[in-house]
Amino acid sequence: MMWIRLVATLLIYATIYLNQPQVVTSPLFWFASAAVVTSFILWDLPVPKSVFVSVQLLAAIVMQWLPGETDLYCLFPLTGVLFYALHTGATVKTMAVLLSLITIPVLLSTINFLLYGLYATVLLLLVLHTKKLREKEEGFQDVLVLYRREKRQVIEAENTVKQDERARIAREMHDSVGHNLTALMMQLKMLELRDEAPEEVYVASALASESLSQMRASVHELKSDQPKGLGMIIQLIRKLESESLMKISFTTKGGVLSVSLSEEQSVTIYRFVQEGLTNAMRHAYSKQVDITFEVLGARRYVVRVKSGAKDHSMFSEGFGLRQLRERFEALGGTFLSGYHDDQFVIEGSFTIPNVEAEERAWA
Repeated sequence: MMWIRLVATLLIYATIYLNQPQVVTSPLFWFASAAVVTSFILWDLPVPKSVFVSVQLLAAIVMQWLPGETDLYCLFPLTGVLFYALHTGATVKTMAVLLSLITIPVLLSTINFLLYGLYATVLLLLVLHTKKLREKEEGFQDVLVLYRREKRQVIEAENTVKQDERARIAREMHDSVGHNLTALMMQLKMLELRDEAPEEVYVASALASESLSQMRASVHELKSDQPKGLGMIIQLIRKLESESLMKISFTTKGGVLSVSLSEEQSVTIYRFVQEGLTNAMRHAYSKQVDITFEVLGARRYVVRVKSGAKDHSMFSEGFGLRQLRERFEALGGTFLSGYHDDQFVIEGSFTIPNVEAEERAWA
């Protein structure tokens, strides 16, 4: 879409040039042209817009001083392309070629080289300053990623220690308290078998049985603290978000939180989100990822992952996406993947029981 807008804009300016050639002699025309054309390329990138506009204004002022030097008007688009190359990680050879292109129109004109030297010096200082800022930002991002990764490892180590302690407490409760309660119940059952056992014995036996059941439930809860369902997915999102600097939005609609899923369905959704975020980290054009869970018509469970990406007309599903398709088809559902409106989208869905209808049927 971006290149279509770019080509259309170039055609419009070509038409203006053919019909009104005198307009081309105005520096403001070239400033507006360069700003519009290069904005299509630069605006979606982390480029300091103020730097780009400042350079273009500087060139416009120089051109205003030299109204007869029409050969120099190409400095506008060339300057924009130079900054685009700088912020997309161009090689030294590419940068040298672009700087040479900027020099050519100057050599062909009658400009005072002192003015050009001033322009070139300011341009070079801005390029170096922008490059230094970019290097600092990349270094900061690397340190931040390392810090978050270390923090995640510390949290995981703490969780492991907590889990080990919970398991130890559960074993002690089972071995000591559980054994004593079982022995107490056996003694009370023996008393119940006697003739004319007092009522208090039956009450104590029931209380001991209830206490044993509650103790077993507590032991089970202590042993199993592994998150399931959406809790497990949220934990995955937090982990990847902290390690990759991605901005992940998580949205639920249509009563998703109240839906009870089978083990196979939960695993499929977990793998879906995992694969979607992995693809976004590898191929996404932006760091923004949107995850949506929703229930349609109380019967259709839908999960969707969107991430900004450049269109690839030769797209084909890789191994991970094919595995997801097989998982959803095994559940009797559907799976879609592809590019749409500068976004890469994967979507999976399957049918769930209509809980409300079942409750009304049993009522």
